[in-house]
Amino acid sequence: MHSVRPLDVGLLQPFPRLSVSSRSHPQGTGYLFYVVIPSLVRSSFFSFLSRP
Repeated sequence: MHSVRPLDVGLLQPFPRLSVSSRSHPQGTGYLFYVVIPSLVRSSFFSFLSRP
């Protein structure tokens, strides 16, 4: 049981951190990450496809 408890704590720890970080950061940053990064990936992917 002692070996299981630290594992559970380690699994549960990231979730409060993520919720707090999402609350502290403005929604603009989330929008930036969800819009800019996929567009960059898409452009790089298409440029890779267009290569001979």
